[in-house]
Amino acid sequence: MRIGIPSWPWVAAMLLAASSAFAQSGPAPTGKVQERRDFDDLTRNYDKASPAPSGFKMQCTRVLGLDAYCGCLGKDMPAGVGFDNFVVVLTRTKQENGYDKLDATSKRAYDAIPVLRDRCATQAAKP
Repeated sequence: MRIGIPSWPWVAAMLLAASSAFAQSGPAPTGKVQERRDFDDLTRNYDKASPAPSGFKMQCTRVLGLDAYCGCLGKDMPAGVGFDNFVVVLTRTKQENGYDKLDATSKRAYDAIPVLRDRCATQAAKP
């Protein structure tokens, strides 16, 4: 018995089946449009004073290595906003993020992010 790389016909059949299944599911929104939709969907609960997911602080700390700063952000981040949303909001223009197409609740969450970033940066910089 020989164990090794699967034969090419088998690999090709698996790829064909996977691509066929993907094609049948219909085209999914991609890129910035999908990110805007995701942000819009995730921030609909901003008016409810629920905390952001606990994963925000962990992701932020892993990327930035600033526990106090990330803790401040995670404590007051609008509900449903993940670290990836935080980065997208801060690294792209409102136009690129489709700000005009967001609902009012998502706009409030979006607008809160730079303010929160500045407040937490100021707090973290204090000795």
